Parts: sequence; C-alpha cells; structure tokens
Amino acid sequence: MVEDITKIKVEGGTVYTKTVGSGSKKILLLHGGPGLTHECFENFSEQLKEQDVQLIYYDQLGSFFSDQPEDVSLFNMARYVEEVKTVVDTLKLQDFYILGHSWGGALLMEYALKYPDGLKGMIISNMMADFDAYEVYVQHLFSKFPAEIQTQFTELIKQQKFAEPEFQQLVFQYWYAPHMCKLDPWPEPMLRTLQHLAAPVLMTILGPNPFEVLGTLKHWNRFNDLKKITVPTLVIGATYDSMDPALLRSMANELPNGSYAHCPNGSHFSMWDDTANYFNAIKGFLKER
Repeated sequence: MVEDITKIKVEGGTVYTKTVGSGSKKILLLHGGPGLTHECFENFSEQLKEQDVQLIYYDQLGSFFSDQPEDVSLFNMARYVEEVKTVVDTLKLQDFYILGHSWGGALLMEYALKYPDGLKGMIISNMMADFDAYEVYVQHLFSKFPAEIQTQFTELIKQQKFAEPEFQQLVFQYWYAPHMCKLDPWPEPMLRTLQHLAAPVLMTILGPNPFEVLGTLKHWNRFNDLKKITVPTLVIGATYDSMDPALLRSMANELPNGSYAHCPNGSHFSMWDDTANYFNAIKGFLKER
C-alpha cells in the first residue's frame, strides 16, 4: 500500500502526516486525547481497504510524532483549527472527508463551522457537542462505581494525587477498562498511543481530573450551532462510552444533514471494541456519497 510521510510547518512547529492508499475518497483523521496520536486509528487501513479510500493520518502539534513546543498557550482550539486548515491546504485536499474522534470531534465541529468549503462529509466519532452536559454524564457514570471506589477517588482527587500509581490504577480499572476500551487485553496500538500521550496537551485542554474538565475546554458548547453545519455528517455513539449516546443521537437530529450510528457493544474507542458496527456505519456513509 502506498504511504507518504509529510512534515508540515504550522504555527508553533511542525506536524506529522502520513497518507496511506490511493483511493478517490480522501479521509483526514483527527485523533483525540487531547494529546494522543494517529496510532489509535491503525486498524482503519485494514477495515477500509476495500472502500476506495485514501487515509491521511495526522498528529496534532504537541503530540508524539509532531513537534512538542514548551509554550502550552499554543494548545488552544482556535490555533488547532488553523493548524487543520494548514494541513488541508498543504496536502491540497478538495472534496474530502474528515473524521474526528473524541477531542478530534470537537476540533472537527469548530473547523466545519469556520471552513466548510471543500468538505464532502464529516464523521463525529464519540464526541458530545456540550461539555457541561458531558460533565453531568461523567458524574452519572461515576455514581455507578462501588461506594468504596468513589470514596477512594474523591480522597485522591481532593489531595490532587493524579500522578500517583494508586490513582492511575483506579482510573484504568474503573474508567478506562469499562468506558474507553472494553477489550482485555487492549490492542497493542491502543497501548502504544496511551504510552505516547502528550501530558502537556491533555493538562492544558482538559486538566488532570478525568471526571471534571478543568482546562481550556471547560464550558465548550457548540450544540446550538450544529444547525449551521450543512455538510453531510455521521455521528457515532456507543452504549458504554463516556459520551452520552442519547446526546450524540440528538446532535445528529440537530444537524441538517445528520445521521446517527450506534455501536451497541462499544465504548469510547468503539473502532476497537465494536469494530463491525463502527466500520459498517462508516462504509454505509461513504457508499451514499
């Protein structure tokens, strides 16, 4: 399969892109985290190999394969939107698709509101458009933890022991395993992208507490602006996701040309733990246009 790695200069440094395949349907992939890498999408090439697609993998500034500037003020939504535009222009993408997963979905919504020209379709994967509603849903999921686990979390958070092994172990067991990726063990690319997580990006945009947004994305809300996005859009949600599937379904209803696909067995990374339903939805969406 044809691969082309291109480093692109953006404000603050250089970002990594890898174009795979030569299909007529070009899909730019925006990873989440914030601060993860394109590695979380590594099964896309295999799953979509018969779909006449060209996949553009891309690590946002601050992420492992791109430059990691010390100036954390660069890790803001407005600059990332311009970064995506620079990537699009440099790679001369026209009549193309963008898939944004998690934080990448928020970035995609902002990009589509500012730069809709050239977009043939977009896929919002596992991302709510209202972060106040997201925090409410996260607290709802937290309330289902065993009482003693809630107490442990509350005490560790109060003491701000986010980096302690005890806290990290609890997060993986009670948050990541049931709500991020339900496979046991995790696929190697998922372990790798987690190992490569860029903490400065995550801390700046979301903050250290997985159950409360403390970073620059706090109170971010584009739900009422979805009606302005006329590009055909697929919204993907999942039963066990940390993102409320009911709100994701309502997002699809708000979008003038929106549709919703549900992954009944999936969590946040449903491309890995509900692969069949996730990619069948994408294949159907691509086939329609």
